[in-house]
Amino acid sequence: MLGFIQHGWEGVDMRIISGQAKGKRLTTLKGKLTRPTSDRVREAIFSIIFSKHGSLSGDIVLDLFAGSGAMGLEALSRGAQLAVLVEKSPKAVSVIQQNLKSCGFSDHARIIASDAFQACRTLQGARPFDLIFIDPPYNQGLAGQALESVAAFQILAAGGLACVETSDTELLLSHYDSLACTDRRYYGSTQIHFYSHLGQDMS
Repeated sequence: MLGFIQHGWEGVDMRIISGQAKGKRLTTLKGKLTRPTSDRVREAIFSIIFSKHGSLSGDIVLDLFAGSGAMGLEALSRGAQLAVLVEKSPKAVSVIQQNLKSCGFSDHARIIASDAFQACRTLQGARPFDLIFIDPPYNQGLAGQALESVAAFQILAAGGLACVETSDTELLLSHYDSLACTDRRYYGSTQIHFYSHLGQDMS
């Protein structure tokens, strides 16, 4: 999810950009419930991820506030082993299921129909995630709270990367417990923040 929620996104045309399912069209939610990530911004995000994190082959990915599931689906297309998609909206969950089926990834994904913070608590003690996407509704303080949960419940693996999307006016801390911001990028009215464990070289 990304973009400009005030305009709504009915009929947004989204596709998988690269990898096994390249070119597959994705179903998106109608109205203002989510902000679909534009293909251009998603491509930029994954380019940065590859430069910092390397190949996604065999990775376990968490997509919090998943919306249509586009970020998790893109990661699967690019070689991730499993994507866990967290979304509390029943309509959005239905869309995610449709997109997983159309891309052939149903067997490589798990949907958690839950509040993102409760999901983080539930996932504590499981294998930590190599890559975490965090894209909550803008300007509600949810991005920082999600990073606090990721750190508190230790669900980001050593060597892992958390990618956080916010508005360009939303401020995040440089550190959340063991997590440190290693990079920020701006795309129009959107900020992309990258967090990793303290002392981890993500240059």
